[in-house]
Amino acid sequence: MDDYFEFFLRPRPEVVIPRCRMIIELFGNLPEPDPLLRFVVDIWVTRKAVFYMPECEEAAALDLPQDFLVRLLLRMNELGETPPKLESFKREDYSEPVRIDG
Repeated sequence: MDDYFEFFLRPRPEVVIPRCRMIIELFGNLPEPDPLLRFVVDIWVTRKAVFYMPECEEAAALDLPQDFLVRLLLRMNELGETPPKLESFKREDYSEPVRIDG
């Protein structure tokens, strides 16, 4: 998770979002409550990715999982037209709870 967090939140001149193929793989292989799934949704919402999708991603977008799209719509509705800045993201908001009782 740390690598994803650093990669997608690092300041840079171009907009970097999780690619459609990455989202398809993550949603196909991770359990529903995994924080990485919430993280990629939040990145898409914050970066307004649906409005700035590169042409090369349009075909892959047709294969995005329904679970991702529903989460994306709900999160966009929750945050409204002015989502938080990337700088406001905190690593601890995307941590999995760890059981210490075995």
